[in-house]
Order: sequence, then C-alpha cells, then structure tokens
Amino acid sequence: MKEYLNLEIVSRDGSLSFKNAIEKANKKIIQVGDRFHIFKNLIDYCKEYILNILLKRK
Repeated sequence: MKEYLNLEIVSRDGSLSFKNAIEKANKKIIQVGDRFHIFKNLIDYCKEYILNILLKRK
C-alpha cells in the first residue's frame, strides 16, 4: 500500500489484519466494508430481527 501514495479509500472485509496493515501504511486512508460483507451482515441482522418478531407472537 505504501507504493500507492494517492490511495484514499480501501474496501475490505472485517479482518483486523487488513485494518492494521492499511493503518500502518497510511492512517489517512478511509476504510469501508466490501459489498459482500455489507449485504451478508444486513441479511443476517434481518433474519435475526424477523425471527425475534415471530417468536414474540407465540
């Protein structure tokens, strides 16, 4: 990452190893979640929310 001096934003998964490596290379780089993990987390939270609603109806 140190080779790419104009890098401003990096998409990554939730790995702390990647987070730390990016911060070590340049603390100014903005880190965002990648599309796959954002959607996966959204689906997981929605499933849990709906399941809780259904269980409360019983």
